[in-house]
Amino acid sequence: MEASSFTPTCNKELAAHTDCVKAFLREARTDHTPYLPGTGDPNYDKCSGSRDHFAKCMGERPDDRSTFRRTMSTELPQPCEMELNLHGQCVANYLAQSVRTGKDYMFLGRGSSQMEDKCFLTRAAFEKCMMYQKITERATNEGQVEYADFSRRFGRQTQTTLGAE
Repeated sequence: MEASSFTPTCNKELAAHTDCVKAFLREARTDHTPYLPGTGDPNYDKCSGSRDHFAKCMGERPDDRSTFRRTMSTELPQPCEMELNLHGQCVANYLAQSVRTGKDYMFLGRGSSQMEDKCFLTRAAFEKCMMYQKITERATNEGQVEYADFSRRFGRQTQTTLGAE
C-alpha cells in the first residue's frame, strides 16, 4: 500500500512519525544508545506518541483519501541520509498499511515479540552505513586514507547486497 491513500490530516501525523523514527534511529546509532521501538520505554521508544497519534488519526478517518505530500529541504544531506529515508518510508508504509487493514503492527504492542520486523533490512542498511561512515571518518582523521577508501568501497558493496539476502 502506498502512502498516497491517507487523509491530509493523517499525512501530517504519518510524516511526523516518520521524521521521529529517522531522527531517533540516527541519534541512537550516533550516540550508541538502544533503539527499541514498541517497548513503551520513553528512553528507548521515543516515537511511541507519534505512532499512537497516527494510529488514532487513521481510526477516526477510515474512508477519506488524498495525496501524500512532503516538503523538500534545501540543506545538504547528512551521512547515510538515503538509507535513513528508505527506512523511514518503510516504517511509514508498514504502519499505515497495518492501521488501514487492521493487521497488527509490530511496534504497537499487540503480540510484537512473535511478529516479523518488516523494516529490518532498511534499518540494518542504515546501521551498516553509519558504521562504515564512522570507520571512514576515524581512518581519515588518523591519516589512513587507503583504509578509509577500502571501507567506503566495501560499505557500498555490502549495502547493495544487503537487500538481496
